[in-house]
Order: sequence, then C-alpha cells, then structure tokens
Amino acid sequence: MTKYTFYVDETGDAGLEKVRQGTHSKGASPYLVLGGCLVPAVRKAELLNLLSDVRTEIDKSDLHCTKLSHF
Repeated sequence: MTKYTFYVDETGDAGLEKVRQGTHSKGASPYLVLGGCLVPAVRKAELLNLLSDVRTEIDKSDLHCTKLSHF
C-alpha cells in the first residue's frame, strides 16, 4: 500500500467587510485560493531536495510570497 502526504495552503483573506480595491488600499484581498499537492512517500525526500535547491538558487531561506506587492 502506497502512503501519501497531502500538503494544503491558502492565500488571500477571508474577511469580507472591506475588500481591497487596488494595490495601496487597505482590506481583504478579493480572492481566497486553496491549493494542494499530493506527494507519494517514496518521492518526499526527492521533493525536499528539489525545494532546497530552489531556495539556494534564489538565495532565500523561506519560500513564501508575503513580499509580493502586486494586486
């Protein structure tokens, strides 16, 4: 029996009282997006090595999109 790990992440804001209208306005983003990735246990080490190589190549210790400023 093959084992898997399912990774889930979200981006955006769930608050709907005030939705941001542009790049510089305050409020929730107009979109809430969920994404997932199903990884077989036998490929997990390979994936972790690939992510480590990407972090090294772009000179970032954390692969997170909080620094993005586009709408």
